Amino acid sequence: MIVATPTGSTGYSLSCNGPIVFPESGSFVITPVAPHNLNIRPIVVPDDILKFPYAACSQQSIVFMEILRKKGFPTRKVGFKGKDNGHFCFEVYYNSGWHFYDPDMEPSVAVLNAYNHPSIAFLAQNPEILLKAYHQYPREKTLDIFMNYSYGAVNTFSAPKAMVFQKATKIFSYTIWVFFLLAFILVRRKYRQLGRQYVLNNRILIPRIQPETSPVYYPNYSAQGA
Repeated sequence: MIVATPTGSTGYSLSCNGPIVFPESGSFVITPVAPHNLNIRPIVVPDDILKFPYAACSQQSIVFMEILRKKGFPTRKVGFKGKDNGHFCFEVYYNSGWHFYDPDMEPSVAVLNAYNHPSIAFLAQNPEILLKAYHQYPREKTLDIFMNYSYGAVNTFSAPKAMVFQKATKIFSYTIWVFFLLAFILVRRKYRQLGRQYVLNNRILIPRIQPETSPVYYPNYSAQGA
């Protein structure tokens, strides 16, 4: 997976069919490398995601949510707001239940699988399992983050502006050559017009000599038959 800035969107991301993003857009591009499914497309993450205080975790969760949703799995975001920390995760519905995933802080998979990868509600009700899953983090931080949570709507894209922005940049990436072609034609036409005008303004006029004889300059000459 390639995460590119607007400037880097024309590099490796573009070689993997990623979109071209304006440098002033303040966005990131998330491009899958060699996806096994053609439905997995690059995702442009615009300002409404980047303004979130914990953008890294939200970006990762949104990418996974969209991939799973396109595979037919219902998803919903899980937001956390502690006294000193915030976080952004998601849950996936399968096997008749919701299952919690955190691609940013990466809890222990072995611990979660031992409890059938439970929901955040189960983990919040059993803090000893929660602390065991996040054993790499301080106890105070884990309890501050995960004990106060809220759910988002099911199968709702967490950043609506991103979808519009993604479609716009996709269209632009496929038609940008038209703008360059039109610009080239207009510049070339203007250059030719300026060139012709320069030649007209700087040409040297050579007076044409009339093949006639004037007695003013030749008073002693008279034409035959005159």
